[in-house]
Amino acid sequence: MIRKIVFTLGAVFLIAAFFVADHYAPFQGEAYAVYFGIGVFIAGLLVAIKPFRFIRPKSRGFGLLLAAAGLLVFMTGMMWPAPMMPSDRPHQHIDDFMPECQFYEYHEVTVNAPAEAVSRAIGEISFSDIPVAMWLMRIRALASGPFVDHEIDCTTPVINLLSQPGHGFLSLDTNDPNEYVSGMTGRP
Repeated sequence: MIRKIVFTLGAVFLIAAFFVADHYAPFQGEAYAVYFGIGVFIAGLLVAIKPFRFIRPKSRGFGLLLAAAGLLVFMTGMMWPAPMMPSDRPHQHIDDFMPECQFYEYHEVTVNAPAEAVSRAIGEISFSDIPVAMWLMRIRALASGPFVDHEIDCTTPVINLLSQPGHGFLSLDTNDPNEYVSGMTGRP
């Protein structure tokens, strides 16, 4: 009985997570296959290390089989060719530079402030205000190799820093005060 409840709650959670994820990153089969494969692989390894009582059969072999299936799904998702798709949102300045894409996400934040104040705040924020971003930029710089400028000034506004040569980012369109378009060059 408990096993059925656990599996039912797990299924409800996964379905709800799918719908939430679909709102922000509309269904892209290849991406879901990759993440699902990773999840099944990890679950299989956990079952192989310590079989859970509520999963039957209770064998390490089943866990290894589950991990292999997860790895297969992961590799299928990685090899699956991603189709090109146009943006289904109203025209934005980024569409002038990239009218089609293979993957996209949607993020939205409502700010209760005048547009001028928001633009000014965005122009003043620096990596010292976002410590996690600073660490991520350092990791990115290490992964970029020896030919990229690894020095990142924490006090320079992010918009200015991303516009400087040597960091791999380019300001593409800064003419509209309500929209900022930048891009990245290099191997991610």
